[in-house]
Amino acid sequence: MDNNGMSPSSEDMAWALLQITLRRVADRNKQNRATQSMTYRRGRTSHYQLMNAFSNMHGRTPHRLELFKMGRCKDLPDGSESWVDEESRRRYEAMTQMIAPSSDVDAESHTPATPEDAFISVMGKDRPDRVRCACSGETLSTWYKSTGTSVSSERERIMQEQLKAQEEKLKAQEEEIRET
Repeated sequence: MDNNGMSPSSEDMAWALLQITLRRVADRNKQNRATQSMTYRRGRTSHYQLMNAFSNMHGRTPHRLELFKMGRCKDLPDGSESWVDEESRRRYEAMTQMIAPSSDVDAESHTPATPEDAFISVMGKDRPDRVRCACSGETLSTWYKSTGTSVSSERERIMQEQLKAQEEKLKAQEEEIRET
């Protein structure tokens, strides 16, 4: 296709159109980046890096509630905390209240939620193809296989601890009755 220098070829026109389109996309992306904020405190540190650092320090795998806080809260030198936004702080407080033991009269009948139960209750159930507060490639099956914990085993552990505490309390009451 010889155009004798008179008019641009179709390839030149396509190239020019592509350049204009790319410039528009780049400008739009630049505007969007100016208005966005990173909702995580750790920058480019992945969840796996956070989990490994936590495991090395504490000797156990962190649960999602701990990962949620690690990603959205920064501990300041003066001992206070800096959250990325008020919504994250509010959700974290709601989750911690759910797992805290109750100081009510019927505290013995109150079973505190596991961290996993509290997380799901506040953040919502995970879809099979995506796990909240985990890396982008995580699915439910890979997450629970990698963390090595399940909701039922955590619940069972808590119930066993409560049963043991009640048994000790009954033994103490029995000894008290014998002494009188």
